[in-house]
Amino acid sequence: METCRRTPFDIRSITVGDNVIPELAISVVTENTGGVVQDLVLTWNLTRTDTSSQLSAGADTFAVNPYSTRTWTVYPSTSYVGDVMFIEVVKSTAE
Repeated sequence: METCRRTPFDIRSITVGDNVIPELAISVVTENTGGVVQDLVLTWNLTRTDTSSQLSAGADTFAVNPYSTRTWTVYPSTSYVGDVMFIEVVKSTAE
């Protein structure tokens, strides 16, 4: 029987702070719902909605204190002008 481990992290919000190309600024508010400081791995990609082509991607690791939120900003770079989707995957380094 396979067990699914739930990460203690939640995404609270995603905000575009700078939408002028080529350098964008996208802030992600994360929350550690667990009782200990843990490293969070935020893997993200910026994708065109019409073709699903990846425009920019990255990953960052940072600590989040227990029962608290932390804002992290990523700076994707693209020359594309149009509708995009920001996809994130969050996991604990303890997994």
